[in-house]
Amino acid sequence: MLKHLGISLINCIIIIVALVLHRIIFRVFNISFENVFIYWGIFIAIIFVLTLLISLIFSKEKSRNM
Repeated sequence: MLKHLGISLINCIIIIVALVLHRIIFRVFNISFENVFIYWGIFIAIIFVLTLLISLIFSKEKSRNM
């Protein structure tokens, strides 16, 4: 139960960080919001990269503990 709660919390944090990074990227590079594929594609790419990094970090910690 605690493991599932922790994973849910981490996923929520990843989504919040992805939203902030997504907004910053669009503001800094002045990308228009009209192209839906670019808008959602960048958002999905950010979430993918963050999830991959978190997964790699946790897999390294698990291998150290074993």
